[in-house]
Amino acid sequence: MSAFANSVMLRKLSVFEGLSDKELDLLAMVMRKRDYAEGDVIIQEGEPGHTCYFIVRGEVEVRKQMRDGRQRTITTLRGDQMFGHVSLIDAGPRSATCVATRGTRCLLLERSDFDTLFGSGTRFAFKFQEVIGRTVAAQLRSANERLSLLAVHRDTRAAKAQRRQALEDVQVQLITGDTAQFARKERNES
Repeated sequence: MSAFANSVMLRKLSVFEGLSDKELDLLAMVMRKRDYAEGDVIIQEGEPGHTCYFIVRGEVEVRKQMRDGRQRTITTLRGDQMFGHVSLIDAGPRSATCVATRGTRCLLLERSDFDTLFGSGTRFAFKFQEVIGRTVAAQLRSANERLSLLAVHRDTRAAKAQRRQALEDVQVQLITGDTAQFARKERNES
């Protein structure tokens, strides 16, 4: 797919709203499009991370291997969301498995391309890193809020179940960056 087509898709993603047309065109030159069929594993938990994904259309289920051996679906991501972005900052292993649950199109940014852009020292590189930084900060802020709730629970059976659920919610938040998910949940619980 051409850089022009990538540029058109990038302009539809809210995460890039603060970037100029020239900056979006530059980013589009290094990104590539990839389509996934229903059931395709996009990311496998534990594998090395080197790619960030931006969902243009479709749906991706995020699954986490639990300590008891079960695999649990922890959230579903849809168009205009990103995942795998922490791999642009560190090269740690993937923290969850991501599977396309229907036909899905993503734009991919490899860590090597991100490093090249960032190494160029241009203002754009810093703006793009700021986008990732804001996303990670929102994840951490939401996780901290959920963890603070754990500190006030008593050790009753119900409190233990709430604490376990809150810990799983924090894990979901840190993996997916879906801060809106917790805002929705908090509104529904109140």
